[in-house]
Amino acid sequence: EVYYSGAPFIGSYSADTARNDMSKLMPWVAVIVVGIIIVTSKSIFATLIALLSVFVSIVWVMGGMSLLGHKLTLISTSLPILLLALGSAYSIHLITAMLSRLDEGMERKEAMKQALIHTGPPIIVCVATTAAGFFSFMAMDVDPMVEYGAAMGISTIVIMIVTFWVVSAMTVLLP
Repeated sequence: EVYYSGAPFIGSYSADTARNDMSKLMPWVAVIVVGIIIVTSKSIFATLIALLSVFVSIVWVMGGMSLLGHKLTLISTSLPILLLALGSAYSIHLITAMLSRLDEGMERKEAMKQALIHTGPPIIVCVATTAAGFFSFMAMDVDPMVEYGAAMGISTIVIMIVTFWVVSAMTVLLP
């Protein structure tokens, strides 16, 4: 019998297992998030806008990490799933606020403007506290956790900016 041990093997095995787990978990999370967005917004179109916003954010964050030379670690493999959850929440709040204003008879542009005025500040506060929580990981002595905290803190801010930009533009400009 052959037994493997040592830090290189354990690190490699853990990273491979985490990537495999993420590939199995991501579709389930996506289905649940899509279901929640559809139930909340009652619109396939709004669901597609929210998902596009989240997808753009994930691509930017993961691509940015790759460009900066950061590799996926056992810990950072959870970034896309957390970004999906955070980004969809921000999108849901913005879209439902806009849809409720459309139901009141407002034009699209005015409805989005009012939705941003009404939900923008609470979303910003939510992002700030979430990012601060992740940035607090940077005080740890464990390097992967420091990187994870920095990545998630920055990612939380990026996903908010992309949500405001993509959701606002698409809901106003598209039919």
